[in-house]
Amino acid sequence: TTGGNYSVVITNANGCSAHSSSTLITVNSLPIATITSGSTTTFCTGGSVSLSASAGSSWLWNTGAITQSIIVTIGGNYSVKISNANGCSTTSATTNVSINSIPIVGISVSNADLLCNKLILTANTAFNGATYQWFSGSSSIAFTQQILLGQSNGDGNYQVQVTLNGCTSAPAIFNYQKQNIASSYTIIAFDEIDLGENNTIASGSIGVTSPSGEVTFHKNSSASSPGSFVKAKYINKNGSNINIANPINSAATGIVLPTMYFNMASTNRLTSKEVAQNSVSTISGNYKKLILKKGSRTTITGNTFGTIRVEQGADVTFTASTINIEKLQVVKGPRIGYSYLHFAPDTKLLVSSSVSLGSQVYINPENNKVSFYLSDKPCDEEKFSIKGGDTKVTANIYIPNGKLQITGGYSYGNYGNGYGDCERDDDDERYAGQGNSYVYMTGLFIAEKVVGKGKNIIWNNFDCNAQPVAIIRAVMKNELQFNGIKDEIITTEEELKITVLPNPSTTYFTLKLESKYETPVNIRVMDANGRVVDAKSKVGANSNIQIGHNYSSGTYYAEIIQGTTRKVLQLIKARG
Repeated sequence: TTGGNYSVVITNANGCSAHSSSTLITVNSLPIATITSGSTTTFCTGGSVSLSASAGSSWLWNTGAITQSIIVTIGGNYSVKISNANGCSTTSATTNVSINSIPIVGISVSNADLLCNKLILTANTAFNGATYQWFSGSSSIAFTQQILLGQSNGDGNYQVQVTLNGCTSAPAIFNYQKQNIASSYTIIAFDEIDLGENNTIASGSIGVTSPSGEVTFHKNSSASSPGSFVKAKYINKNGSNINIANPINSAATGIVLPTMYFNMASTNRLTSKEVAQNSVSTISGNYKKLILKKGSRTTITGNTFGTIRVEQGADVTFTASTINIEKLQVVKGPRIGYSYLHFAPDTKLLVSSSVSLGSQVYINPENNKVSFYLSDKPCDEEKFSIKGGDTKVTANIYIPNGKLQITGGYSYGNYGNGYGDCERDDDDERYAGQGNSYVYMTGLFIAEKVVGKGKNIIWNNFDCNAQPVAIIRAVMKNELQFNGIKDEIITTEEELKITVLPNPSTTYFTLKLESKYETPVNIRVMDANGRVVDAKSKVGANSNIQIGHNYSSGTYYAEIIQGTTRKVLQLIKARG
């Protein structure tokens, strides 16, 4: 077992011996046989892996290959016998090669009903434990399973890949074109959009689908939020201080519209009912005519009605998810507070005639998804109308044949509707000398013609996410008396205090918010012309926020809303 010179002395039976010649023994080393990839290795479906053996003079793989390296495309156990120049050989340990599947990914889109201003892309794969990577063009933008595309996102291809066990999928691709998606819009008209003085499209875009359709903007109106556009064959500016960020002079064709629903219910043989003033009740059943008297608080469980009339300061809650109505009329609200209409989440109101709202009316304060569908029965052209100021509507409105018209909103105690019309009524008088009064329209608004005729109308799109606001319907003991009519003061859960430091300011304003409740606060800042210059949403109820760094010198009005509580503060930005 050891190398060296070896000899032997041989003796026979007669005692004679002889010494042999020397024999040299040489020991050659065995080769070290290894596969450089180790004991296990993997590759992805459709790929391959290279296995390399350690040095030697010849190699023999268990596949029959006689090269030092081999390319493997099939999983299994692999070994190699290595020989050196002296004829010594060693067989390597086994290397196991496994194949991992390449994952497959697809993209699903959330807005099947087209009414919600949100586009959530979800990457779907059957492989658990995969990681995600989204790209916009060649730029990586997210490592989450979902992404949200909105108004500020650019058009083009968005793609996602998933990776599992070192294997990456082919990309799934979604082509995003805002102009073709109904949820990108706040207003869609088939013939015309006419926006009066101080109309502000605060979020979302607007478009007219007719080849000869037009949009008209009047004095101090704007559509300039980030990523927004105005799309119509004709875009007209009728006045000064009009701001349109992205005008597109072509018809808004190619939009896939949401499903339309029709009121097919009959009110024949139904009875009528009147709910007493200041009463609290729950009523069931369906009625041909339902009158909810002033100050009443009513829960309604029925789903079919002829005419519903809601009088001053009434508070109404509908529980059905689909409601058939021929005509809905909500008269002006109380001098302090609102007339309220509450709905269950995802409520459809199928209206065969018309809807009319007065001033100080609050539709859907809980911010549930609520949609009005107005069908085409012979009636007035104005299918959905709002007259008066300080009215808030959070709902989608869909009128394939008819007009959505708003003649409310007033400015600095001036009367009129922005078109030289000097008519006035009780709704006008309540705002005399009280500064700005706004109409807030939040949702997707689709109609043959949309007219924002009154001053100070703020339009916003809505993502249909409920942000519940609990309302305590309590009556203060000290009721006020105006002109012989007693108005109850409705208190809400939000008791909000705002402190501004400093004011006036040469730099910025710090708003200190203090509330007993945690309901988020929304802030909107208007300049002296009523144009929105700043907006903050979902601000903490008890927090400090700084605004105004980039404001020019002048007077501004900060509107702070928490649920149904609204406060307006005057801010003065002085020259530095």
